Amino acid sequence: MEVDHRNAAMEELVRGREYANQLGQIIPLMNNNSPTLFAQHLVNNIIHSFTNILTLLNKHHKTDSSFISPTKSEEISQDTSTTGRGCYKRRY
Repeated sequence: MEVDHRNAAMEELVRGREYANQLGQIIPLMNNNSPTLFAQHLVNNIIHSFTNILTLLNKHHKTDSSFISPTKSEEISQDTSTTGRGCYKRRY
């Protein structure tokens, strides 16, 4: 089951990246900065792909917390030091 979630997430990441690459190629070609229907379609696909990835990760995270490693901000918030006036986050 774990491999299925990872494979699905990786496939969705690749799909989203392909949409983003296509959008990056057509943006310089657009006249007067007016979005085309195709550009709007690609943006919608990118947002949909991103939402799907978050959904997959969230579903799997509820069953296996080792699937997602902590982000840098989570690491910073866990490692704090105190001084006389209050609590300060240690920056890396």
